[in-house]
Amino acid sequence: MVTIDYSICDRMKGCPPARRCPVQAIIPVGGGGFFNRKVDRWEIDESKCTGCGICIRVCPQNAISKKPKK
Repeated sequence: MVTIDYSICDRMKGCPPARRCPVQAIIPVGGGGFFNRKVDRWEIDESKCTGCGICIRVCPQNAISKKPKK
């Protein structure tokens, strides 16, 4: 599965990985409001994530990476 490095993520509402995820596994958390252009954070819904890696390839900040298997 994948993980987000929150020290790198810019938290923009138009997150390319969230838009490109074929199973909509990247979801916004908090930061609502019509004029607010950022979310508090993005989260990976591991129950939906297939590990395809599209999000890793399209993240402009390189904030998403594969998690080592336990």
